[in-house]
Amino acid sequence: MAKKRQSTGLPKQRAVQQPETEATNAPAPGGKARTTTPPVREQKSRREQEQETLRVILFWSTVLLAAIAILIGVVFVVDQVINPRRNVASVNGQGISVADFQKRVRIERALINEQISTAASPLLNFGLVVDPNDAINQLYQFDPAFRQLVDDLGASDRLGLRVLNSMIDDRLILQEANRLGLTVTDEEIDREIERFLEIGEFDSFDPFIVGEEDDDEDSAQATDEPTLTPTPLVSPTPSPEPTQTPESDTTATPTTTPFPSATPTDVPSSAERQQQINDVVAGFYRNVGRDAGVSRGDIREIFRVRVLRNKLAREVLDVPEVAIWVNARHILVSEEGEARDIIDAINAGESFAAIARISSEDTGSGSNGGELGWANTFNYVEGFREAVRDQEIGVVSAEPVQSDFGFHIIQVRDREERDIEDNEVDSILLEGFADWLREYRNSEENTVSTSNFWPDVVPQEPGFNFRQR
Repeated sequence: MAKKRQSTGLPKQRAVQQPETEATNAPAPGGKARTTTPPVREQKSRREQEQETLRVILFWSTVLLAAIAILIGVVFVVDQVINPRRNVASVNGQGISVADFQKRVRIERALINEQISTAASPLLNFGLVVDPNDAINQLYQFDPAFRQLVDDLGASDRLGLRVLNSMIDDRLILQEANRLGLTVTDEEIDREIERFLEIGEFDSFDPFIVGEEDDDEDSAQATDEPTLTPTPLVSPTPSPEPTQTPESDTTATPTTTPFPSATPTDVPSSAERQQQINDVVAGFYRNVGRDAGVSRGDIREIFRVRVLRNKLAREVLDVPEVAIWVNARHILVSEEGEARDIIDAINAGESFAAIARISSEDTGSGSNGGELGWANTFNYVEGFREAVRDQEIGVVSAEPVQSDFGFHIIQVRDREERDIEDNEVDSILLEGFADWLREYRNSEENTVSTSNFWPDVVPQEPGFNFRQR
């Protein structure tokens, strides 16, 4: 029996691991040494590296271009699809879209261009000025309605507010006219356009609120008060106030400038006159359509509503058949206490005319002893109008009469009724319908709302474009 190998009990030693970098291993059982080759890292050529870099650049460029394309698409959809469908206002559930609002503003700006050109052209045609800007400056200084037109072109918020309120009123008018069964013919629209072109109306938005400010709390309001700075039209900006020339101690001798006379021409026949009207109207459609980018139908719709407005005014207002005229005189002062002192002085026997010449702040009538002459009472301001209608003839007012101008002492010399004339009917409709529409708009039966973003979408084109007529 073989003996068991005796163990010393010592731990076995670990085999030493040869480093991988060794090129030679222990001899193989055959006695020969085995050699191993270390791994060689693959080396890329410069061309391959450049191609890989180019692929990375192309990838991220494609990603960037795709992102830009998506962004442009989103902006386009918002600007051309979503925003135009948003409503700047709502009238009894009927929305006024951004697209319709912007179209109307562009039309109104084009109409203002036509009105400015029409108003300034005669000064050039008669040779009073040679530069269109001189004509515009003169009208701007002395004609408040013309000044408003020029200012509107430069104050987009103010023009936008007027257009927005006008569109709201138009919706109310259309709804009420439809309820009453009022209609408009093509001939009536043609006449309204001819009337607009021939008389050169200065309010293309609302023929019944010429020069009226929108002070209604329920009206749409601009976020910021626009700066009323006239827009440069031809070259320099019109000056809002005429320059005052210092007075000289030397008395100047007035020089009379001969007014240019028009060259006599043959009176056109009715057919020729109609052709002239047709040419003017055709040019009007062409200019407004090109400037505003709208169709003939869009322009005619503006005037269709104007005709409806006139018809509705006659439906809802009682137009009197006669007008009350008075022959009166007055004294105007700014303080009520002074007015009472003057009444006491006149009652004590002092001359009405003498006090008017000395104390009246209405210098026009004051220099004539306070005499106003015959006038339709409708033409007087509120307060004064009611007083001269009701006050006893020949008696000086017992109490001062207050108006927007101050305090009046009034004496009515005579009063009579006269048949009302067409232009007086227009004045009654102008003032009366504006009041009626304001009350109707704010009545409980109507629901009107406006957005707070409309100032951001008011277009500022077309710009001014003078065309001599």
